[in-house]
Amino acid sequence: MVLDLMLIALAITLYPLPLMAFALVVSSARGVWKGLVFVLAWLACLVAVIAAVLALTDGRP
Repeated sequence: MVLDLMLIALAITLYPLPLMAFALVVSSARGVWKGLVFVLAWLACLVAVIAAVLALTDGRP
């Protein structure tokens, strides 16, 4: 229970970091293109994590 709460707290604490990184990327030169690549890479990582969890747990996360 405590570990679950600590993981949730860590996720909430670290959530603004990708938003700050995205703001910096978009404000740079050719920011729209780099922002699109940033979002697509983030989604690819999310899909990879979900696929790994499903593969390791035999479809029962």
